[in-house]
Amino acid sequence: MKRIWQLFLGISLLFFTSCFDILEEVHLQKNGSGQYLLTMDMSGILSDPFMKEAIGEAMKSEGSKAGIDFMDMDTSFTFGSAPEAKALSAADQKLLDQVVVNMIGNEDKGELKMGLTVNFNSLEEMETISNVMKKVSEKQEEGAGASPMFGGGQFSEFGNLFSMKKKKLFARSAAPPLEGLLDEETKGMMSMLLSASTYKTIYHMPGKVKNTTIPNAEIAGKVVTVENLMLDILDQKVKLDGEIKFK
Repeated sequence: MKRIWQLFLGISLLFFTSCFDILEEVHLQKNGSGQYLLTMDMSGILSDPFMKEAIGEAMKSEGSKAGIDFMDMDTSFTFGSAPEAKALSAADQKLLDQVVVNMIGNEDKGELKMGLTVNFNSLEEMETISNVMKKVSEKQEEGAGASPMFGGGQFSEFGNLFSMKKKKLFARSAAPPLEGLLDEETKGMMSMLLSASTYKTIYHMPGKVKNTTIPNAEIAGKVVTVENLMLDILDQKVKLDGEIKFK
């Protein structure tokens, strides 16, 4: 499991520099519990012969060391199974078991996806889980190194994305702006790689939605869908912030 975990972190970083789409889903119940899902769909890589060959060779090389075929797999495991999690308290490990990581690779179907599911009893607990995941990231940095996505970063920054007061959900932006974070050459390369990538968020509310202030949002009963180009979000041309009022 330790080898699988390390490979998973490394491969996820490699894919971060390739074209992908992100689907974020939030399922909220009336009592404040719910489920948060974040999926990276990198299937588009397999439609590009050059990228498919380059990524495929890297995956075969790493996968062969652990007897894993990343292009023919469908697996899942909890964040609590990370070797670094064993150094945490029993309470923290129990929280990490509420975070499920999944990986799907199928070359014949042209499918390549990674994601995680967080089950929470309240939005406050969601923030606590996020903070515990960052502890795992710190442990990884002390050892072999951590991916900025799954050990920390994007996949552990969900804790402060949402808050709810009575029948109003407050959503905050998850993606940081590119300005000031990257030099012009790197930013230009990233812009080219992400030119067609999208970021979609779907909110499943416990009651019928009355209105929302989130830009580009579409309302359909209890569901609010927001979709934007990844670059527009990173360049801060559009905002993900806003509130959703429901009955």
